[in-house]
Amino acid sequence: MYFSRKFPIVLCFSLLWSVPALAEKPTAKNESEAYAAPQLSPALQSLNGRMHAALREVVMVQRQQLGPLIMFEEGQIKLYRGDEEVAGFSIIPPLAYDQLKIIGHAAFSVVIQAHRTDLSPEEKKAWFVGFKQDLSQIRTELPSFDLPKALMKSQRKLIDSTLEFTKQIQRQNAPSEVGAEIRAYTERILPLLQEGFTHSAHLHVDLIHRQGEKIYALLTPEERAYVRGYFYGGRGARVGNLALQYVSWLLGERTGEESERVIFTEGVLDRDRAMLELAKFRIERELADLVFGDPAGLHRDVLSEATRAYLATFPDVIDAFGVD
Repeated sequence: MYFSRKFPIVLCFSLLWSVPALAEKPTAKNESEAYAAPQLSPALQSLNGRMHAALREVVMVQRQQLGPLIMFEEGQIKLYRGDEEVAGFSIIPPLAYDQLKIIGHAAFSVVIQAHRTDLSPEEKKAWFVGFKQDLSQIRTELPSFDLPKALMKSQRKLIDSTLEFTKQIQRQNAPSEVGAEIRAYTERILPLLQEGFTHSAHLHVDLIHRQGEKIYALLTPEERAYVRGYFYGGRGARVGNLALQYVSWLLGERTGEESERVIFTEGVLDRDRAMLELAKFRIERELADLVFGDPAGLHRDVLSEATRAYLATFPDVIDAFGVD
């Protein structure tokens, strides 16, 4: 079980310790029913309720003390003081950013299709016909893109290489025959993709930097010493995240990684819940430091060390269960 921001520590302990007791003395008709109907004593239930209530109360108090936060929401970089939004500035990247991204996606999509075995020859042919039409049209539009000349040339080369690779793939009878062609194609285009990635990164970071300067100006000298960057949202690119790296620089850490002041909550889309999760994060860090002497102590299973040591005494699975 993972002690992160999902479950209060009390709930986790109650689940861990109540299940084995049920296995020893089931009162239901079958084992499944026994596990589905925990038989905790009134005193245990009362104590568990008190702990949950205490945690809820301290989290709500912590939420009112979140302090200044730099957050990215709805295409903006924003400054919050607690729950109050102070200012927000657009960081929606220019059109060239999306144009380069889509050209890069074309290279990935053709590799995906080359590997697929679930498509009939007719379905694959129809997809490649539409793909080549779209990519050829983008090639004609390329001169109108706001790109440096050298990058314009490299992206044209990327498109041409992708169109040529598409023709090669269509001449093959099975995905197993295209492995060498895929490797040769990706080796040719990777430097061209990297040029697009570099320009896109510069475009977006420069924009965030212009707006980040406005956010920084709104912070008092005291706030600049403890302001935090907070990110939340769905599952996505988390390691090396562009905005996260910038905030790490803005706060003076320059590691480009998550830390005590650069925090990421994944799988949360609602801001109200995100703020509660941030408050819980602070409480968990403080509690873990007090109990374990390690602020990260509740971000891993508290039974992890005992489990690792115990499993080390187990034989290999083949020795334990045999071979059919």
